[in-house]
Amino acid sequence: MSRRLLLLLMLCAAGGLYWILADELWSPSVPLQDDEALTGRAERERRLAEGGPALTVVPGGRPRQGETVRPGGAPGEPAQAQPTPVGARFHGAVRGPDGQPAGHVRVYLEGPAGTFELATDAQGRFDRPLPLGRYAATFVGPDGGALFLPALVLDASTSAAGDLSLALLPTVSVEVLVLRPQEREAGSKEKSTWIPAVGAAVGLVHRQASRLGQNATTGGEGLALFEGLLAQPHELVVSLSEDDATRYVAEVTLGERPRLVVQMAERAVLKGKVTDGVEGPGVSEAVITLRHGAEEADGVFETTLETVPGGSFEVPVPRSKARAVHVSAAGFMPWPSTPTARFSALSTLNRVGRPRTKPLHIVLEQGILVRGMFVPAEDVVLPPEGLAFSFWSRGGVTIAGRSDPDGSFEIAGLGTGRWGIKFRTPGWAAPTFRLTLRAAMGPVFDLPDIRLLRASGLRGRVLDVAGRPVAGAYVARLPPPAGQPAGTFTDPLGQWALPDAFASRSGYLRATLGELVTRIVPIPKGAEQTVDLHLLPTGRVTGRVQDKDSGAGVPGVTVTLSPADRYADPDVPEKRTERTDATGVFTVSGLLPGGWHVVLEGIGFRPHAGVTVEVRVEKPVELALQLDPGVVFAGQCVDEQGTPLPGTKIHVSGTDTSGWISRRTLNTDAAGRFRVGGLPEGTYVLRALQDGYQPFVKQHLSRSDDGMKVVLHKKSTTGR
Repeated sequence: MSRRLLLLLMLCAAGGLYWILADELWSPSVPLQDDEALTGRAERERRLAEGGPALTVVPGGRPRQGETVRPGGAPGEPAQAQPTPVGARFHGAVRGPDGQPAGHVRVYLEGPAGTFELATDAQGRFDRPLPLGRYAATFVGPDGGALFLPALVLDASTSAAGDLSLALLPTVSVEVLVLRPQEREAGSKEKSTWIPAVGAAVGLVHRQASRLGQNATTGGEGLALFEGLLAQPHELVVSLSEDDATRYVAEVTLGERPRLVVQMAERAVLKGKVTDGVEGPGVSEAVITLRHGAEEADGVFETTLETVPGGSFEVPVPRSKARAVHVSAAGFMPWPSTPTARFSALSTLNRVGRPRTKPLHIVLEQGILVRGMFVPAEDVVLPPEGLAFSFWSRGGVTIAGRSDPDGSFEIAGLGTGRWGIKFRTPGWAAPTFRLTLRAAMGPVFDLPDIRLLRASGLRGRVLDVAGRPVAGAYVARLPPPAGQPAGTFTDPLGQWALPDAFASRSGYLRATLGELVTRIVPIPKGAEQTVDLHLLPTGRVTGRVQDKDSGAGVPGVTVTLSPADRYADPDVPEKRTERTDATGVFTVSGLLPGGWHVVLEGIGFRPHAGVTVEVRVEKPVELALQLDPGVVFAGQCVDEQGTPLPGTKIHVSGTDTSGWISRRTLNTDAAGRFRVGGLPEGTYVLRALQDGYQPFVKQHLSRSDDGMKVVLHKKSTTGR
């Protein structure tokens, strides 16, 4: 009896083992490199019961109908089995900056079917089936090194081609030192001192690949350290805390300096109110955006806030030159809508922190509600999320909106005047759209259907002088188009693509790689076009600009170079512009060999006639140029006690020896000093105007005088 029971148990165990092995042998798996979820027997039986195909995969080959892949999402998301359309095989190898195979490199591909994530194996190889389309690929090495390919095109020929050979670019480290002004007592006249800003939020974001950006917080010495960043343009964003309404924004190219220094501006409290009309109620939740900064190239301070119920606001703002102010609220016209309102607002912002500064009163006006319908061509379908667009006016006002999936839209807050439209959804345009709104149209205006134009696309290759493809070259459109991508980089095969560009639009193409550039090529007309660009060696022009009288270097001079045969054309696309440094020195590189016309323009100097030079590859052109200061009137403006009077308006006018009238107007600096130069020989009158003081007038000026003493007398408070 015991032998029969033992034999029966052995037969049952053998049967169970058979079914387990059969399930493992016949259940398909997906051999992907990013830990893709395996589909077992239950999933196969469910698909067969629903009438769907069983899953079949050939390792290393193209995906077959019904194969499962996981469109990537955020790293660490659980795998989800979803069918992938028939596509191309993305395969190749990655090397590190040292030329050795780069293992465990994370690869992120963002394309039309979603975001895919994979990793290279220990030998640096990758192999992944993907849907056809155009991808932005980001490669991040575990021990340094990264690569970004903005336009990686996978088509039917990708699988048949050989392995892609990619090399990671070396990364750099950079420190960001943040300084803030030390707090002073109210009314103190001591000069500002700068101390390290502890706990400031710092971000460095790659201009094209957001995954390569990093965020950090400054430590006790005001320093934030960033490692593993590409030596390419980044956007630097700094705020003193995460909830700070003001942030510093600048574009920097990493690798040029090991340390970046950001000096946060002093602040003063701005108070004001936003109302509906001059005497109307306050407007709550109005968004106010301010921009301060001396020069755009050096970065700007951006402040964003919302009004509280009742329409009032109170916020610390930088005490630096105000550059822009913008206010938007639902149903109202954007403010300022006129140059007068803009000038008044900027004047108030520039006086923040001074005694007797009035609050900023912002008066909004009800706008016109515009309704309409976007109608594409018969064979074109609008995106399911609708079209993002904006109306813009010549006064610089922009109002954004988004259409419904059927193309209908309505947008409120448009004022009277002329309006154009541009699309923020790439690949669309309304080439014939023009709109003029008048008050007589009423509060609501219905537009006729707006016919749309779809992008035809531009693509091509960048080659060197030997005809070999060049990777990493930047292909740009000139001039940069509004609402469309300005340029892109070439992939490892030297290919570039701008599928969202309009080949029917006028403009030019140019590619650059370091000091190698291509000739400027007009954009071809018609359907999708292919353009090959050839990189050529270039030369450079260096020089120093001096004051003709003193021989000192002149900083801030604008140096413009144009082709010698077309320098009179103001729209020539090859035109290059640089500025002299603090010693008057300038360098312009990337110039194709040939004749170039050099023209100087300096504030306070006579016009420069220009010189023509011959640029060659083998030797830089060195120039010694001079600017004629002409007749100069310079000095200091003070009151009766000798105290400097900053902000005094100096107006010089007169007639030169040829009978032409010349005028110059400026304000004195913080020390009350002024310099008016660049005047031709003639007879002039100088006037000085300051609130609370009597006007100063000096006539019959004919010779340069750089030591003038302008004394203003206070107006009498007695009498009338």
